[in-house]
Amino acid sequence: MRDYSCNNFVRLLERLYGGAEADELIRRFEIGTSNYWQGATIFWQRDEVGRMRGGQVVLFDETGHTVKKRLADGTKHRYTNWVHKALERAHQKQGRELPKWLREYLRPEVAKSPCLYGLGQLAEAPAGQTVALTEAAKTAVLATPHFPAFLWLAVGSLSNLTPARLAPIKDRCIVLWPDASTNGSAYQLWADKAAELRKQGFNITMSDYLETVCTAEQKAKGYDLADLILADWPGYPASWDATV
Repeated sequence: MRDYSCNNFVRLLERLYGGAEADELIRRFEIGTSNYWQGATIFWQRDEVGRMRGGQVVLFDETGHTVKKRLADGTKHRYTNWVHKALERAHQKQGRELPKWLREYLRPEVAKSPCLYGLGQLAEAPAGQTVALTEAAKTAVLATPHFPAFLWLAVGSLSNLTPARLAPIKDRCIVLWPDASTNGSAYQLWADKAAELRKQGFNITMSDYLETVCTAEQKAKGYDLADLILADWPGYPASWDATV
């Protein structure tokens, strides 16, 4: 929770919203800095009773997109990792013994980062505030200033939309915001899951906003709400100095 001058995502927030709003988002979403990659961000995941359960490490470029590298076999490597894996690798490189807590956390039977991102907000949020649920942590952060009526949380991936993960918000109205996709496959996957969750007592609906407004090209690229927010920003990214 420091060294924000060398955190690419925090610098993006400052350029978009100004220092005061960026500071509030950092506090609200517990955004940290990692030196696993220079400029990387940590999205800390705290559960509904306040326990820190994990952290996702992501390296963003100056435009707010995850850095990718094309490998020799033609596939793309995304610069994302988890704090526990980064710490394990750091200890191994330095020839140091893993601390007891990390050894226990790394045991196969221990659930890694098993909760929604942004749950710490529940302590301050009005009981009747509707939850908007996205895939990526970045999307939840960027959407908050634009749509403050919602309490924005993230599941981490399409496959993480499970009853266990959603249990802490079962008493709230939930609106799902899946990423756009070719032929609406992501939307349909979550729509099917939402139907099953409703049978289990969840008050959950779907937003078709991305399916409605995204172009075919944007859907093919898997646009999410964060991509639309950034794309609509005046002068983005041509007017920005990448060295700022």
